[in-house]
Amino acid sequence: MKRDRILFLIPPAGRPYSRDRYRTTIIKACYCWPPLDFLVQSGFLAPQFDVSVIDTVATRLPPERCRRRILQLQPAAVFFLTCSASWREDFAFVASLKRDLPGTRMIAGGGFLLFKGRQVLEASPFLDAVLLSFTTADLRKYLQGEAPSRNILYRRNGRIVETERACSPDLRIPIPRHDLFPLGKYVYPVLLSNFTVVNTAVGCPYRCPFCIASGLEYEVRGLDNVMDELKSVHQFGIRRILFGDLTFTADPARTRELARRMREARFDFTWMCETRPDLLDRETLQAMKEAGCRAIHLGAESGDPRILEQWKPGLSPARIREAFGLCRELGILTHAYFMIGLPGQEESGILQTIAFARSLKPDSVSFNLPMPHPGTAFGAASDVPEEAFDERFSFEQATRRVLEQCSVSPARLLRLRRRAYAAVYLQPGYWLRAVTRPMSLREAWVSARLLASLLRTSVLH
Repeated sequence: MKRDRILFLIPPAGRPYSRDRYRTTIIKACYCWPPLDFLVQSGFLAPQFDVSVIDTVATRLPPERCRRRILQLQPAAVFFLTCSASWREDFAFVASLKRDLPGTRMIAGGGFLLFKGRQVLEASPFLDAVLLSFTTADLRKYLQGEAPSRNILYRRNGRIVETERACSPDLRIPIPRHDLFPLGKYVYPVLLSNFTVVNTAVGCPYRCPFCIASGLEYEVRGLDNVMDELKSVHQFGIRRILFGDLTFTADPARTRELARRMREARFDFTWMCETRPDLLDRETLQAMKEAGCRAIHLGAESGDPRILEQWKPGLSPARIREAFGLCRELGILTHAYFMIGLPGQEESGILQTIAFARSLKPDSVSFNLPMPHPGTAFGAASDVPEEAFDERFSFEQATRRVLEQCSVSPARLLRLRRRAYAAVYLQPGYWLRAVTRPMSLREAWVSARLLASLLRTSVLH
């Protein structure tokens, strides 16, 4: 019996937007990764449906070629991801698809939809449903003709049926179908290509006011379930993993246990993750290193103690410096995230952050501008209406109205941001460390491409 085809779609847009995990990111270099939302849902849907994936960011597929390919597939449903920065372009593309494929159900997923789902459905007649959780089987139930009682908003007999988001803190998911994704098209620092994303938890136990995860449940997978997926990935021939957890070491003891299991399974993975600097200690880092950890992305945020106290409670410059020092001592590469332009921040604090970033000697760094995501405390406090969003104002889609709450003008902020990148990447010591670090010729080539792209977009313009 012929099975219905379900298409996972990253719509084409003017810029390469990352839309997975409810977050909004403009990719500032040429890197991209498999969308976690699709990976998780592939495990739920592939046993009953023929699942196809079109990721226009990874494949650089132009809009018209993308449209032709979709029309050839004739999917019964399209599940697409959107975000605060790209939704106008995404919706325009999907609305035109609906005109060509009136019988195809169009289902949207994305961070702002968690809080504006009904409003968006009312205003968007081409949309058939909004998914509120990618870690449940509710989309499968909807596609099979059932009436889900949670995690999806949908149309029925001309009415909008509204259900509540309800997820389990004890998360277990079917093994995702990594083989359905164009893994050779994804590129990431250190991992290069032919890697995939695995999550051991979704959301974050911390409540940073500017992060979309602050309004979501923290869902933790059992380690047996994680190991089942890692075994599948290993059997598929993948040896590079990006752990997509927002705070990979939220429970250091659990992290060490996972590292022990990975080591005993002899996966020989090269992997990287993301976490807070104050959740790292020597014992945990040593266990991660022995299990194949090559790099860690760390949310340092600021070198100004006053800003850290206000926006990242529990974090201090001393603790950040300690974490970066431990990673350097153990030979684990680091990427540092910083944020500038927060309300009330002064230029002296931004300059302090630039000097601090330089002193940490990270292997890579990003300086981000704040965005008032719907559903966050920062978004509520900023009081920026949806129509005021100016998606092209900066790479991080910060609005001029929010930036004007900083004591530094928006134009000056962008100059300081360019200065920050130059302070890290254009110092002789950075290049000396880079050229003396052991790496393959392929890694050197990909790393050079990534850095050149970042410098073009963030320093030179």
